Amino acid sequence: MKSSIQHSPFSILHSAFCIPLVLLALVACDNHDQPTPPKYDTTVVAVYDTTYRQTLRCDTVAIDTLVRDTLVDVQNDRVVVGYVQSWLDGIPDPFLNTNLCYMGATPDITPDSVYTGFTVMNPNVFKRVVALKEKNPNLKISLSFANSDVAGGFSHMLKNPDYRHKFAEDCLEFCQSNGIDGIDLDWEFPGKGSDALTDVVHDVDNYTAVFKELREVMGPNYLLTVAGYITDKETVKDSYGNKLGYRGIDLKKIEPYLDWINLMCYDYDQGETRHCPHNAFMGGQSDNGSSVYWSIIASYRAYLAAKYPMNKLVLGIAFYGRHSFVNSKEYQYKEIEDVLLKNFPHMYTKKYNNTWQVPCLYKNGEFFCSYDDPQSIAYKGGWAVRQGLKGLMYWSSAGDNNKKDLQHACWDAMKKELITDTTFTYQVDSLLVTDTIITERRDTTITKQPLASKR
Repeated sequence: MKSSIQHSPFSILHSAFCIPLVLLALVACDNHDQPTPPKYDTTVVAVYDTTYRQTLRCDTVAIDTLVRDTLVDVQNDRVVVGYVQSWLDGIPDPFLNTNLCYMGATPDITPDSVYTGFTVMNPNVFKRVVALKEKNPNLKISLSFANSDVAGGFSHMLKNPDYRHKFAEDCLEFCQSNGIDGIDLDWEFPGKGSDALTDVVHDVDNYTAVFKELREVMGPNYLLTVAGYITDKETVKDSYGNKLGYRGIDLKKIEPYLDWINLMCYDYDQGETRHCPHNAFMGGQSDNGSSVYWSIIASYRAYLAAKYPMNKLVLGIAFYGRHSFVNSKEYQYKEIEDVLLKNFPHMYTKKYNNTWQVPCLYKNGEFFCSYDDPQSIAYKGGWAVRQGLKGLMYWSSAGDNNKKDLQHACWDAMKKELITDTTFTYQVDSLLVTDTIITERRDTTITKQPLASKR
């Protein structure tokens, strides 16, 4: 998380000499955008006599300081959730993810809206994903469902309580027989879409009802997650302002049945939100000063307003870039970095936008698309940790490069912490003293640790 680290002031408690003296060194650290080794010209060192509890003298001395940042593994319950698309290449690294969602299932519905089971697409790819558990037994795998466009899809199917129960039973049997860990639903979204797939009166409540059924049938030990909308449920009105129903997800009602929500913090640039300047914008204003309708921070505030617990919210990261959701295709990270920038440097250039905190790709000098890279993921990950979020999710593994740079960035942001090893040398009464202090830092937070006394 190098781009998000700021060096903060800290105190150093140091003991030196053969007699029981302790040096209290107050080192003022300058701010640096990058963790490059800084130098300090002087510092004030107070020599304190621990026997008589009095300060003997204060000296201004020369000091050289070297700061080395190291990422170390930590134990926490944060998650890194990767979506695997059944129709694209890109098997993820089993040691850079805590959870994987295999996006490759749809409900089977007859033309007269009868639920008959579900189909898992590309079963050989599914087996390869499940086989990752042999390499990492701690890896959790969920089967993820997309909506069906047959006979009304989820909207018609979930109206029937018997179908909801049968669906839950089928999910439990599938998890048990395949040795996987849960179910993820990705209906985008209840009450939102074409008339054939939408019922604004019942969709939102029926979506909650199927999760209630899933939890009751599957019990507490299987994971239940959902791909989340950018806000709480919204009221749908007709052209005269009359209330018709709702669209989205009822956060308050659905929360008791879920382990967490995978919040899709991307594709903000669509419909009424087209003035959003970035596919996955953190928040604030665009470069020209115009306001932004939706953003990551706006979604976060909407979930706060709904009183949804932050430790059950996972921030979504896009492994692709767009110019605009409405009229632009997805450009995978590996395509941008490993093809366009490397093979066509005369045409494509990359610039980091400090306002948006993301890289942008320019084609022949004109803005082409914005996307996320390891630096922007580190920034977003640090923000997510400070807000108490559950972790990071990404869509999808197919967008990463062969080195898994983006998966590494997500893992480092959630499952590692920055340790700063500070070595400083100073001189008191012609005695050269060198010592090291270790401080733990997560983004801009420093926990100070006193040095052990030397005698």
